[in-house]
Amino acid sequence: MKLLTVIGARPQLIKASAFSKALKAYPQIEEVLVHTGQHYDNDMNQVFLDQLGLPPIQFQLSIDSASASLQSSKMTSDLEVIMKEQQPDLVLVYGDTNSTLAAANAASKLHIPIAHVEAGLRSYNTQMPEETNRVQTDHLSSYLFVPSQKAIDNLRKEGIVDSENTQVLEVGDIMYDVYRNYKAKYSGPQADKKFGLLTIHRQENVDNREVLTELIDSLNRIHQEDIPLICPLHPRAAKQIIAFGLEPKFDIIPPQDYFSMMQLLSQSSIVLTDSGGLQKEAFYASKACINLRTETEWSELEDLNLNKCTSVHYSAIKEALSDFTNRPLDFNHFPYGDGQTAHKIIKALLK
Repeated sequence: MKLLTVIGARPQLIKASAFSKALKAYPQIEEVLVHTGQHYDNDMNQVFLDQLGLPPIQFQLSIDSASASLQSSKMTSDLEVIMKEQQPDLVLVYGDTNSTLAAANAASKLHIPIAHVEAGLRSYNTQMPEETNRVQTDHLSSYLFVPSQKAIDNLRKEGIVDSENTQVLEVGDIMYDVYRNYKAKYSGPQADKKFGLLTIHRQENVDNREVLTELIDSLNRIHQEDIPLICPLHPRAAKQIIAFGLEPKFDIIPPQDYFSMMQLLSQSSIVLTDSGGLQKEAFYASKACINLRTETEWSELEDLNLNKCTSVHYSAIKEALSDFTNRPLDFNHFPYGDGQTAHKIIKALLK
């Protein structure tokens, strides 16, 4: 079996590392790895490749930061050329990036089956590009590998679960495979002084001047009045902060490699983020998470009362912080599998 895996962002490198590592036990599967270049920084990407043991990327596209529609069109066209040349039996995609949907569109046109890892997630916010990407990819895919029962429920509402042409399998969260594989490298005691780990990058938070201004003001107050914040600043957020002339008061550090980021997470007291991946990693590290959005696709964490959606308003962030500080937190209920997600996916595909 020849498998063509398409990635386009660092979180997908993390997910792909677990899958590629598991593939070593299945020599009957050949994997061709394609990076679209959607979010590409040579130094950071190479660090992730080296740390997580990914095989070499066979095809590296040069997709610039044009508008989303132009970017997606170019990716789809280039991926179609590669797929025609490689003739894979299956195209595998992760998550909800523009690269994910572009690969699904290209494979669909060529009648190549698609496997979608992290299928069935829904925020039900149609203003998010990621929501459109994940919904359309699910409807194009033949194999939907979901992380939880709630994801199956979401697909059932859309009539996908009972479709003759689609297989839906609950396999857990592949990011837990990675966290579990490397936990010994970064687990340790909390830092001497309490701090909150902060990340911001979502389009709806950083591209709008009014929203980002209020968010930075809120985080400045949290940093000065409640708990110090350390922020590995995403390039997109950094660019907009400068463009809007804003002045963060919290501690800013460069983007971190995977192990360094997980070390910060291990030592932190709480997480504030608009990242879907870090929400889960916070849960795996037994940290409460303040979600700087009005909704989350990882709603199981809300149900467990370990993740609170607050938007960008100071009063909401402050209320969530006070709640997490003043009550015991229970991390014993685990909705995302057993850390064997990659092997479950591979075994399902081989059938």
